Amino acid sequence: MPFPKFTATAEQRRFVIALAGSRLGHEQIRSVVRNPATDRPLSRATFARVFRNELATAKTRMQSVVISKYYEALARGDAWAIQWGLRHYCGFRDDNISVAVGNAPSAEDTGIVVSFVRPTRWLEDQRAENQPKIIDHSQFNGGKNGS
Repeated sequence: MPFPKFTATAEQRRFVIALAGSRLGHEQIRSVVRNPATDRPLSRATFARVFRNELATAKTRMQSVVISKYYEALARGDAWAIQWGLRHYCGFRDDNISVAVGNAPSAEDTGIVVSFVRPTRWLEDQRAENQPKIIDHSQFNGGKNGS
């Protein structure tokens, strides 16, 4: 006996949009959307066919709702929206790193002095003392000592 044709209700369509927009997988959503005639989850094919448009546009719809709510809060002058916009759109920061760097005293004020030093040439006897010693590992290099 064939199953009756499934027709999605407006509530089910909104439900699928909300879940798919929240990044739930199709299998997770399909498992909770039920056919009222059979009280069973829809088959994969039926779910994909009936909710094709909702699954394809859910993420964009959810993003548009979130962004529109952000702009409403920004238009009202909500402090959190202004701060978020300054951080994410304008690149302003208000963390400890930027405050410490921005308010740091200058080198002249702290008395920091930078001196550049040129290396001097070594005397021949110092050069010989500071050279690394040659280690002969003749057993590893086939009896040759590197000379």
